[in-house]
Amino acid sequence: MSLNIAHYNTRVSRPRHAQEFKTFLEEEKKARSTVDYPSSFYWKKLLELFPDAKVVLTTRNPETWRKSVLESICFFKQIVGQFPVCIVGEWIGVSPKFRVPMEVCEAFPDGYSHSVISASEAGDKEAQDFFNKWNAEVLATVPKERMLVFQAKEGWAPLCQFLGVPVPEGVEYPRANDTAEFRGTVKKVRALSYAILFGVPIIAAVLMRLLASVIF
Repeated sequence: MSLNIAHYNTRVSRPRHAQEFKTFLEEEKKARSTVDYPSSFYWKKLLELFPDAKVVLTTRNPETWRKSVLESICFFKQIVGQFPVCIVGEWIGVSPKFRVPMEVCEAFPDGYSHSVISASEAGDKEAQDFFNKWNAEVLATVPKERMLVFQAKEGWAPLCQFLGVPVPEGVEYPRANDTAEFRGTVKKVRALSYAILFGVPIIAAVLMRLLASVIF
């Protein structure tokens, strides 16, 4: 089940206690799992709430991880803060939905000297230190019998075996959040913002001119 960002923003945002997550998940009703930021930022609180939960630690090469963060999350942050996306995003209600997840990406986890974004922007060493410390902390905290260290390139088999569910027949393992596709979507949002902000007044001016020529 995908995270209801609007609901998350209003009910959880920056949770202080595990109970806040419990309330949120109860209101989501069908939520049985959660993946990625912003919820993974609070993995320790979730373990407090669900001490018997299974944990999937998705990992990869830290160098390619930094490159991916710079070309996706950091790129998104840059574009949404620029004119005219920052204005149009507020008008159409897109910016508020992503404000909290982006704030979480800029937040420092307890005991860390960087956030995901600042570590990636600081350089290779800082990014790799952040990445390796995060993974080491999860590995040292979660019991081995309840954790799967997983790479997306492994596909369905190890993941389904760990979760105790059958491998989907005839369904390829999803490749979501591909960097190129993500950047393409962000660029489309920027182009649409220009079209809305400048296109609408131009169209209105043309229509007014046509109307004036008919009347007068």
